[in-house]
Amino acid sequence: MAFVYVFHGDGARFAAAVYSTVEAAKADIGSNRMSGILTAYPLDQTVYAHVVKEGLFEGKDDPEPRYIQRFTSAYMGHLHFVNRVLA
Repeated sequence: MAFVYVFHGDGARFAAAVYSTVEAAKADIGSNRMSGILTAYPLDQTVYAHVVKEGLFEGKDDPEPRYIQRFTSAYMGHLHFVNRVLA
């Protein structure tokens, strides 16, 4: 399974960056002293589809599009940063 790592800065409405590796994210977040959350996202599928497929969540029979597009899961790996320090 391939993932990308999306950084969402504190107070931001949209993501600030997308990284191919956690190491690249840590280096960039650190050099810019940013605060926020770095989350792993699966490529080519929604988070909803991913957690259902992996057996981490029991999906609905016929979920509404709005439900899927707003779905998030604590099962997606994530790291918290405060002024670059891993919190």
